[in-house]
Amino acid sequence: TYPNSPIVIGSTPARFQLHLSRAVDAALYQQGERVYISSFNEWSEGHFIEPCFEHKDGYLKAVRNTKQQFSKR
Repeated sequence: TYPNSPIVIGSTPARFQLHLSRAVDAALYQQGERVYISSFNEWSEGHFIEPCFEHKDGYLKAVRNTKQQFSKR
């Protein structure tokens, strides 16, 4: 929360997928909990999963891969 907001550096689709998978796993463990992704295109805030020049559609693929990973359970 303001003014003590965390700053994330070194974000990559692979790291995002790892943390998203951990969040989904924890939510499933809690039975009935859900995971929400806060923003699709908050460019000015520094968090987005919308395709970009650097990572292309890597973040969207990370979401898809995580969904597929847990739908097989």
